[in-house]
Amino acid sequence: MKKRDIFVILGILILASIMLVAIHFMKSPGSQVAVYVDDKVEAVYSLSADGEYEINNGTNKIKIADGEVWMLYANCPDKKCIHEFGKIHSIGETIVCLPNKVVVKVVGEDFKI
Repeated sequence: MKKRDIFVILGILILASIMLVAIHFMKSPGSQVAVYVDDKVEAVYSLSADGEYEINNGTNKIKIADGEVWMLYANCPDKKCIHEFGKIHSIGETIVCLPNKVVVKVVGEDFKI
């Protein structure tokens, strides 16, 4: 590798790091969670009220605590919605359970059904 190649690679890494930090600090914390089942809003919950909620007649269960929401239970075979999405709290973040057609999305206080 030439010196120029090293500088280009370092420049790209520095730029990518700056962008990741900027994206992290630009996220806005959400105030509500909208739960969609088959593309229709089933429920809206406040992120400030801790609790556990059944979704889609018990196929899924979410938990809200300390301003975060996560999938607690799903009867789907792969459980990706539980193991891969983790806890979310910023506007626009989502948890998706494709087999059950459930989407959990963090929204702001201006969200209307």
